[in-house]
Amino acid sequence: MFEKYKNISLKIVSKFFLQLLSLYCITFYLSFKDRTNYFEIILLISKKIIKYEDIFTNIISDHLIQERQFTTSSIKNYIFKKYGGLKTALFQRNIAQINGPGMYTFSDYFFSIGKKTHQQYIKCSSKFEKIYPVGSFFLNSVEYNKKQSSEIPKFDLLHIASNMNYFQNTHEGFMNDWYEQFNWIKILSNKFPNLKIAIKGREGDGLKENIKFTKMLDNSNINFIDSHKMPNKISDNKFHFEHSSLHSYAFALNAKVNCTWQSTMGFELLSFDKRCIFLDPGGRNIAHLPNDAYHNELKVTNYEKFEELFFKIYNGENTLKNVKIDDYCLNSINTHKKIFEILKNS
Repeated sequence: MFEKYKNISLKIVSKFFLQLLSLYCITFYLSFKDRTNYFEIILLISKKIIKYEDIFTNIISDHLIQERQFTTSSIKNYIFKKYGGLKTALFQRNIAQINGPGMYTFSDYFFSIGKKTHQQYIKCSSKFEKIYPVGSFFLNSVEYNKKQSSEIPKFDLLHIASNMNYFQNTHEGFMNDWYEQFNWIKILSNKFPNLKIAIKGREGDGLKENIKFTKMLDNSNINFIDSHKMPNKISDNKFHFEHSSLHSYAFALNAKVNCTWQSTMGFELLSFDKRCIFLDPGGRNIAHLPNDAYHNELKVTNYEKFEELFFKIYNGENTLKNVKIDDYCLNSINTHKKIFEILKNS
């Protein structure tokens, strides 16, 4: 509806025209005076005001439920309540990322997946009236409310991948570290060729178009899975697109060992007593996984530790003795009911 703001009501624009014109004139003066372009900030703020004025003058409700932290804002909260809204609620979908989208999160109610997963949000000066650890709303929706498929293959190691965009490039060597963790997977595959290993991507994540990524996995036995069945190989490597899935939960739950760079599934899988290894070459991915006791319990920072932990899990050793699972993700089988009861009673 709001693609490029082309469907915004002209009445809303005219309502704020004089104020916006005055604001832009002041911004131009200050930008010229300070030799700094402030228009990016002012345009972002003014677009939010116009967008949410349009929405909440046409749609009146008591509660606003949001599923992604980077769509929340204090401006959105204010305008929602300006037109009669009572409370806003947010379901945690992602691990909080410092220096990235959703750093500053605003919602009255925050339904966190674990008892401590809100802490990173608070460090980013996010504002919540109440925090309710309830488990994963999305794990409940996707995994507990669908039929299981017998077609899902079983892998010895599944890497739950994600594409990195420019805004996540948080230090000079960030992208090199991101590629290096895939190199660890290739080293393991070459060293132990009998292992059945796959990387699970998502539709539109850009991985199969990433030339450096695909070349890195040339001459390996690693499978790549996205959400479409594509029987043909890419160039001459052994990159297969064979299995179809919109979600990765089924693949992860069917794998002997899982690993990831920063997927929230790494936390969610703990609620099934399945460990997911977070790969952090050099311990520099602190935007997603700070170097503290809470996050260090789940990650490895060099290949040797990765291989060692992989075989411990692969051979059935309990590596969760020191992990307080509920701090990362509560059992999510009744998450919908918990949220319903909280909203009903509040």
